[in-house]
Amino acid sequence: MVPIRFRRTARPIEASGADHAILLLAHGSRCFESLAQLDQLAEAVALQEPEHRVETAFLQLSDPEAAAAIAALADAGCKTITVIPLLLLRATHARVDVPGIVEAARVRHPFVEITLTNGLGPSNSLQELAAQRITRAAGKMSGSNRKLIIVSQGSSNELALGDVIDASVEVASLTGASSVTNAFARAADPSVEDVAFSLTTNDDVVVFYWVLFHGKLVEDARGVFANCPATVTDAGFFGPDPTIVDLISQRLDS
Repeated sequence: MVPIRFRRTARPIEASGADHAILLLAHGSRCFESLAQLDQLAEAVALQEPEHRVETAFLQLSDPEAAAAIAALADAGCKTITVIPLLLLRATHARVDVPGIVEAARVRHPFVEITLTNGLGPSNSLQELAAQRITRAAGKMSGSNRKLIIVSQGSSNELALGDVIDASVEVASLTGASSVTNAFARAADPSVEDVAFSLTTNDDVVVFYWVLFHGKLVEDARGVFANCPATVTDAGFFGPDPTIVDLISQRLDS
């Protein structure tokens, strides 16, 4: 069976310099809230980078696909296209899939300069934003009995797992948490379910989701934690925050 891709109406973004484009390349989702948050982020980037046309594309689940979006920008007369992957971990998508897509696009569009930047993570900015979200939801954790849990997608790749584990340790330090536990939605242990149901009625935990937008991972994990015995404070996820907009501008400048 061919997977169904989520289609949506194209989001027009006005820009003063149509010769130059930024393509924000997201993972893809069938969640309306996730797609709306991506649009918010793209609009904020367009305001911050008015000399560029800003568009979005997806690796899977949603349309347009990256190759089609690059082709449309080339057909529209863009002379340069900067592809910025909205990826937080250096997993297979970041290390293999996206570079392959960009290299194939360079072959198809030899008269367009197509540049690929690093993904959003790993980054100190992400760690600081996560710490801000956690502190806003739960207060400074220093001296507290609360436990910090970081939920992420997970990966079979050790480099990607190292990214989120190292970031989690730094976030714990920034928030004053005495310890941090990683929970993974797939492909790595411990799972969200294992972590949630190892908790007891005496546990007071703060959960942060190491994802850019709302989606199935957040919805499923929130359902699990809602049914665990502990007291749970939800610190949310990154979202279309100004810090993310600044991080995208940094990737563009680099």
